[in-house]
Amino acid sequence: MKKVIEQRKSRQEAFRVANDARYFFCVVFQSTQQKEEFLEKVGWEDLGLDFLNGLDIAKRLEIDVQYIKVEASSPRGNIKRFKGLTLP
Repeated sequence: MKKVIEQRKSRQEAFRVANDARYFFCVVFQSTQQKEEFLEKVGWEDLGLDFLNGLDIAKRLEIDVQYIKVEASSPRGNIKRFKGLTLP
């Protein structure tokens, strides 16, 4: 029984991590030109223009951030719910 409880807690934690919508933050500039200038000056332009991986940035800044293996959640019934729908 103890093993079942541990497995359930593990699945609950994995679900919480996979579905947490607060895993990002936003940095805003006054223009695209300012954003691109900033990325170039800090040497991050090769990391992307809109969405940058925080682990890549941490590595560049020599900050050790613990990697978390995140399991992809299945859509479950979502596919069936949209079956047969078409765009206008």
